[in-house]
Formats: sequence, C-alpha cells, structure tokens
Amino acid sequence: MKPLYLAMTAFGPFANTETVNFNDLGEHPLFLINGPTGAGKTTLLDAMNFALYGTSTGDRSGPSMRCHHASDELVTEVVFIFALGSAIYRVERKPFQFTAKKRGEGLAKREHTANIYKVSSGEGKPEEWSTELLEANSVRDVTDLVSNLIGLDEKQFKQVVVLPQGRFRELLTANSENREKILASLFNTAEFKRIEEAVRERAQRVSSDYQALKKQLEHQLKEAGFQSIEQATLGLEEQEKPIQETLSELETLRSSREQAQKALTQAEELVKRFVSLEANKQKLETLNQQAEAIAVTEKKLEKHDAAQRIQPQWSDFCRNKKEADERGKALLAADKELQQATSEQKAATEQLQLLADTPMQIEQLKSQVNHFTEQLKSLQAISEVVQQLKFKEKERDTAAARNTELATELQQTRDTLTETKAKLTKLNAAVQSHANIEAKQSQLETQHARLQQRDALQQRVKTETNALTEAKKPLPSALKSLEKAHTASQELRLRWHREQAIALAHELTPGEPCPVCGSNEHPNPANAQQEGELVSQEQLDTAEANVKQCDAAVSKVNLRVNQAETKLAATQEQLKAQQQELGELAEVATDKVKQQLTDLVVVAEQQREEKQNVADLNKSLDELVNKETQQQQQLQKLIAELHQAESTVAQLDARLDTIDPEKRLRALTAEAVEAQRTETQAKAVQLQQGHEQAQKTKSSADTKLAAAKSTQTATAKELETARQGLTDAEQAWQAKLTSSKFIDAEAYLAALLEADQEQRLKTEITEHRQQLTETKAAIAHEQKAIGEQAKPDVEALQTKYSELKQNEASVEHILQSLRSKHEQLRNMITSYEQRVAQSEQLVHEYRVVGALADTLSGENEMRISLQRFVLAILLDDVLHEASIRLEQMSNGRYRLVRRETAGDRRKHGGLDLMIDDTHTGQDRDVNTLSGGESFMAALALALGLSDVVQSYSGGIRIDTLFIDEGFGSLDSEALDLAIDVLANLRASGRTIGIISHVNELKLRIHKRIDVKRGVGGSRLRVG
Repeated sequence: MKPLYLAMTAFGPFANTETVNFNDLGEHPLFLINGPTGAGKTTLLDAMNFALYGTSTGDRSGPSMRCHHASDELVTEVVFIFALGSAIYRVERKPFQFTAKKRGEGLAKREHTANIYKVSSGEGKPEEWSTELLEANSVRDVTDLVSNLIGLDEKQFKQVVVLPQGRFRELLTANSENREKILASLFNTAEFKRIEEAVRERAQRVSSDYQALKKQLEHQLKEAGFQSIEQATLGLEEQEKPIQETLSELETLRSSREQAQKALTQAEELVKRFVSLEANKQKLETLNQQAEAIAVTEKKLEKHDAAQRIQPQWSDFCRNKKEADERGKALLAADKELQQATSEQKAATEQLQLLADTPMQIEQLKSQVNHFTEQLKSLQAISEVVQQLKFKEKERDTAAARNTELATELQQTRDTLTETKAKLTKLNAAVQSHANIEAKQSQLETQHARLQQRDALQQRVKTETNALTEAKKPLPSALKSLEKAHTASQELRLRWHREQAIALAHELTPGEPCPVCGSNEHPNPANAQQEGELVSQEQLDTAEANVKQCDAAVSKVNLRVNQAETKLAATQEQLKAQQQELGELAEVATDKVKQQLTDLVVVAEQQREEKQNVADLNKSLDELVNKETQQQQQLQKLIAELHQAESTVAQLDARLDTIDPEKRLRALTAEAVEAQRTETQAKAVQLQQGHEQAQKTKSSADTKLAAAKSTQTATAKELETARQGLTDAEQAWQAKLTSSKFIDAEAYLAALLEADQEQRLKTEITEHRQQLTETKAAIAHEQKAIGEQAKPDVEALQTKYSELKQNEASVEHILQSLRSKHEQLRNMITSYEQRVAQSEQLVHEYRVVGALADTLSGENEMRISLQRFVLAILLDDVLHEASIRLEQMSNGRYRLVRRETAGDRRKHGGLDLMIDDTHTGQDRDVNTLSGGESFMAALALALGLSDVVQSYSGGIRIDTLFIDEGFGSLDSEALDLAIDVLANLRASGRTIGIISHVNELKLRIHKRIDVKRGVGGSRLRVG
C-alpha cells in the first residue's frame, strides 16, 4: 500500500480543506512531518487510518474528529487515494457529526458514511481522476472491502504501516501473554488456537460422556434392584415360569367368558322382541283412538275443495271493487291539483307584468359598468408607469451613491498597489542577499554526514577495543583450568593402568600363558603398593569430559578474541580510509560543522519564508492590478448606467402626462373604481336573474295548469269504466254463490284454508293411515319370531358374564405386569451391555485424545501450546530481521533473541524476548534497556515485523511506513544510525514518514510536510 493523495476538510485542527500530494515528495521519499506540539502532525495518520477503517490511531471518534474552528456549513470529510500494485483506489469517509441545516436554523445530525472507488484514469490532478464506484454508504462493507484489498485489518495496519505515538513499543515490552495476542492477530494463527480448543473440547466431551455413562450403568443396576449384571441375568430366567402358568389360566377363563357372552347376547335379542311387541300394541291402540279426529279433518278438506271451485268469481269481484275505490280517490286528487295550478298561473302572470321595464334598466347598468372598466385600464397604465418611475429613480440614486463609493475604493486600491510594490522591491533585495544558500547548506550537510561517519568509526574503534580487552580477560583462567583438568585426567588414567596390571597379575597361573605377553613364566608380577578405592571407568569419563569442556571454553574464548581482533582491524582500516578521504577536514570537529549547519538552516528557513512572502506579494500584486482594472471598468459602466437611468426617468414622466393630461385620474384609486364597477354589475345581474326567473315561473305555471286539466278529465273517464266492471263482477259472483252449498260469503270464506294448513291436514291423514298399516305388520312379525318362547332372565346372565370378564381382565393384567417386568429387565440388560461397550470405546478414545489435548494446550515439558509453537517460529523470523537492523543501530552491540529455556513452570512460555549484549556476552531482559536503546529495539522489531508479515501474507506489499515520535530519546550518534536504517528501507523501495518535533531531524531530512498552527486552525505546506 502506497499513499498518493490525502484531503482533510474540517478534520482535527484543520478548519478548511488541506491536501497532501505525496508525489510532490518524490519517488519512495524519506520525509519528515514537522510542526509544534498540538499543531496536528499525528492528525495526518488519524486521517489515513480513519479513511480506511473509520477510526483514528488514538482514542478520538465521531464528533470529536470535527474541527471546532470549522464553519457549521462545512462538512467534515477525509479523501484518501492509495495504490496497491498497479491498481489505485479512492476512499471517501465522513464521520458522525452535526452541521448547519440546509433549510432553517440550527444543526442537523449527519450519520457516518463511506464510499470506495477504483480509479480508472489517473490523468490530471488526483482530485480530478475518474473513478468507478465499488461500495457506497455501508460503513461496515467499505471497511471490510478495504481490509480485504490491503490484506490487513485495523490492528495489523497500526502494527506494520502506522506506528502510533507511544504504541509501537507494546510488542517489545509486552508480557508473553499479550505478545501472543498481538502476534496471533498479525499472523492470523487463530486456526491453531481453534485446533487446541477443538481437541480440548473433544477430550472434555469424551471424559464427560464416560463419567455420565458410568453413572448411568450404576443407576440402571440400582434401579432394577441388582448388585451385578450376572444377578440380573439370573432374575430374567426366573421370571419366565410364572408367565407360562398365568398364560394357561388366562386361556381357560377366556373360553368360559366367550360362552357366557354368547348366551347373554341371545337373551338380550329375545327381550328386545318382547319389548317391541308390547310397544307396537300400545301404538295400535293410540292410532285407533285418533280415527274420529281424522274423519273430522277429512270433512274440512272436502269443504275447502268446494270453496276452491268458486274462488275465481270471488277474486274477480274483489279486484274490481278495489279498482273502483282507487279511481274515486284519484279523481278527488286531480280536482284539487287543478284548483292549485289555476291559482299559481294567475300569480305568475301578475308578477311578469310588474317587471315589464326591467330590460331597459339592465342596459343602463351595463353602460355604467363599461365606463368603470375603461377607468380601471387607465389607472392600471398609470400605476405601471409610476412603479417604473419609482424603480428608475431608486436605481439612479443607487448608481450615484455607488459611483461615489467605487471612486473611493479605486483610490484605495491604487494606494495599496503602490505600497505593495515598495514591499516587493525590499523583499527581492533581501532574497538576493541570501543567494546560493542551498548550495552552501548541501555542502555543509555532506561534510557533516562524513564527519559523523568518522566519529561513528572512532567510537566503534573504542567500543571494539574495549570488547577485545573484555574478550581476552577470561583466557588466562580458561588456560589454567584446561591445564589443571588435563593433569588430573592423566593422573587418573595412569592409576587406572596400574590397577589393571595388578588385577591381571592376581589372575596369572604358573605355567599358563600371560594374556598380555603370552609368556608361560611370570617372574615379576605387579603388586599393590597401597590400599584405597580403585579408579572407575566413570571417573575416567568424567575427567575426560572435563578436559573437553575446558578445551571448548578455551576455544570459545579464542574465537571471541579472534572475532574481536578481526572486527577491530576492519574498523580501524575503515577509519584510516575515512580520514584519508577527509583530508584536511579530518582535523575539523563535528560539532563546529554542526553549529555552522544549524546557523545556515536558520538562514535557509528565513530565506524560505522570504521567498514565500515574495510569492505571496507577487500574487497580491497581480490581484491588485486585476482589481484596479475591474474597478475602472465598473466605474465607467456605472456612469453609463447613471445617464441611462436619468433618461428613462424623463421618458416615464412624459408618458404619464400623455395618459392623464388633467391629472384627474391620479386622484382616484383602482380599488374604489373596482368597487363601483362590481356593485353596478351585481345590480344588473340581479335584475336580469329576477326577470328570467319570473318568465320561467309563468311558463311553468301554464304547463302545470294544462297538465292538471288533462289529468282530471282522464281520471273521470277511468272511474266510470271501473264502476261498470264492478257491477258485472258482482252479478257473476252472486250467481255462482247461489249455485254452491254455501249460504253466503262468510260461509265461503270460513271454508277456505291456507296452503300450509291444507298441506298439514293432508299429511296428518296420510301418516295416520301409513302408521296404522306398519304397526299391524310389526305386531304380526314379532309374534311369529317369539313363538312359544318364555321371557329370559337377562340380569342373571349379565351377572355371570361380568364375573367371568372381570376374572379374565385380572389375570390378563397380572400377565401383562409379568411380561412388562420381564421385558424391562431384558431391555435393561441389553442397554447395560451396549453402554459397557461404549464405555470401553470412550476409555480407549480418551487415552489418545486426552494426551493430545494436554500436549497441544501446553501441558508438556516446554510449557508451549500449539499456537505458541507456531508463533515462536514466526517470532524467530521477526527477530532475525529485527536484529539485522538493531545491530546496525547499536554498532553491533545488541541482538534480539527469544528465550528458549523454560521459565516459571506455572506459566506458558516460548514468546519471551531477551537482549543479546555482545559487550557482556550475556542475555538480559529487554526491560533493562535505556529509553533510547528501548526505542531503537522497538523500531527494529516493528520493521522486522513489517517485513515478516508481508512475507507471510500471501503477496501483501507494504510500501509505506509511518513512525510517530520517539526520536527525541536518541543521542546524536544513535539518531544517525536510526536514520541510516530508515534510509536503507527507502532505497529498497519504501516510503518512510517520520512525525517529530526534534530540531535535529530537520538537519538530516530535507523532504518535509510542515504543519503550521494558527488561531483559526492549522495549515499544511509540502516541500
């Protein structure tokens, strides 16, 4: 990841928009972010981190990121463009904040938003590059996409790219547990931790399953009442005999119960027939009693049939009578309507005669309305001219005032222009007096760098001379120990040989050959000179091992001496060559050149500010010249506009006199004339509507009168026709009634039945006849089926059947209980045997899984878990890379190493860091380093970590490194060495940014981003 462009708006201490184009610093630069404390140096890192991940490198978030100096209308935003290989991406992010509302007063809440684009064309300025949207508005999705693209999450980014203030020492000084968390996050070794946990959980699950199974087996036997599985098996066999006996008894009872059930069923059927016969006899008696009522019903139906035959004449008579009555009522209503219509027609005729002169009045009112309309048109024209006249007079007065004001501003601009030219002349002279300052500064910087190299070599000669002296100190003691061990070993071996000869002499037999020389004669065998312990082979081996150990110690000391001598000779040769190369400059003190360079830097800074002021004045001069030209043009234009306005005013006055020469209309108001016109027009409309309404009323009354006369005539004719029809119908009805069996109309109406009543009576007769036939047939059928049989005693048979059924159920319940106990015991035995097999399988599995879980979780000799083992290997790679740089920064004194020996047996180890100090030849804890040494070690560790993370991250390329503070704890030599290391990183293709307010860094790093603090917020300058 390489930064290309950064824009911050209302962010941190920056009230407006500040931009950094990193291409202006050169290709792979080593640059300094410089400025006073609190100016906002670290804010550049916060902005990049916020754009990518939505958080700062510190503790700020949300509204706290917004600049308090910023305008409420300005929205806090960060735009960051960066490169990944050949691809370029643009991220835009706005934090949660409150800004001015678009409408109305007050502040509106803005939520956290983020967008990410892929740059499709990189031509022109970075802010103008064309882009393609990848993800919009979703804060989490944009952050996840950034993490996937870069290959680092926020924590990893802060460890390998942005080293925040006071935090990049955490990995160096952290304890083993915290270092494990940091490394696990960076190298993503959570998979190994999950393996540990999965195996441990599996072991715990197996152990838990085994214990649960064991308890279940004990509970099964206890619940069944047995002490062992063998006792349970014997009990199962003993339960089979009572089951067979109970089964035989149940079959006997079941046969007896079936016979009793058959007899009871037959008896119940016969009793049902006796009951049915008795019920049908009673029903027949009831039906015979109903015969008289049925005869009465039949007579009612006969009368109803006779009435039905003369019903048409009766209906015709009733219909004609009803129609004659209705026509009589209609004639009365028509007479009344005719009288009312005649009265209304007379009143309408009289009203129309009263309004005979209304049309002439309407015409007079219309003439008055037209007159008022013409007056309104004239008043409208006068009003428009007056408005234009007022506007032009105001425009004329404004132009006159602006003319005076602009003339004053023009004179002020000319005075300022003269003053600026004088300042510019003076500054140009000052800049000219500081000519060639950059060449002198470059020459002094080169001399200072060469002298620093000389001083470093001289210091290395002193250090390596001391190291050689220290290396030689152990040599006499080591040689003396070697000589002493060698002498002791020889004495022991000589004693051993003598003792072996004596032992061999004791075993010689006269006349038999010697196993050593083969002689059969033994004239002078060895004799023991003194008594005491014999020398053992173990003592000989110990003495020989001591000799080897002392010899190795001497060799190790000699090796260190040779290495120190070689290193010292090489450094002395480098120093000699350096002094020859310096020539006369070799006699000059470094501090003198440094002071000259410091003084020159002050002059250079002054020159830079003077040049900036010259540029600013030139810009101001151009702006003033343009302003003077614009003001002259505006003044000329304003004079022309003033003349034009005066001409227009005169024209409007003339037009007003033309419209109203007597000035009579100007005394009127449009509202008064409009009111008169509206009132007159309303009167005309009212008269017109009254006359038209009277005409309509007269016409309607005439129509209504004619209709009433016509209706009365027609209704009288319809009444006469209806009365004639009624007379004919009444004669026909009387003739039909006389010929029937009814004496009058009342008797006829009494004989008529309703339709539902008729149907109900017919249904009663039919059902009575049907029931009578069916009941007689049922009595005959039951008598035939019973024959000569007597009525059985069902209750006695039922009692016998119940007793047998109860006995059968009792025996069957006993059998089920015996079988259930037998089945439960058999299932328990089967389940017990299966669980025993499972238990044995769990024991076998735990032997493997439990041992593996203990090993992976760190319960081993080294107290190292699987994840720590993997992290230890990765940490070794990090320490190897870190030590290369730490040796360079410490003049070869320090290396970072990992403690491999087991420490506290109560804690997990494997990740503890130590410092290998070549001056003492011993390892010591990193916490014993001084402040400056600790910073160098932490910086070396961070750089090594960055390299290794890249190599293990599947092609992730980190082209940039930002370091925030810490250089103030270094002395001059250590500072030079640290910068040399960073310069080497730059040479390998990295961009290195250092945030610091240390003045000495200004002398060593020329590419800078200066942060200027001001009352209204900070500003940036890249150079």
